[in-house]
Amino acid sequence: MPRKRVPDNLALMTHDEVGAELGVSGALVGLIERRALAKLKAALQARGVTAADLAGDAEPDGTRAWTGEK
Repeated sequence: MPRKRVPDNLALMTHDEVGAELGVSGALVGLIERRALAKLKAALQARGVTAADLAGDAEPDGTRAWTGEK
């Protein structure tokens, strides 16, 4: 099967639209997305990465800029 070019606006597409581009159902796209996000969350938690770390809310010493707490 030839590879398809991924559209530039992929982040703005619904599951059904992505599925139509790839020849699969929107439900399958959603399932793959949920599984991938769960794996990513587990990997980040195992490394001690928090939501604040990802949002850039943490100072270099590990405290949160808006509370001063760790």
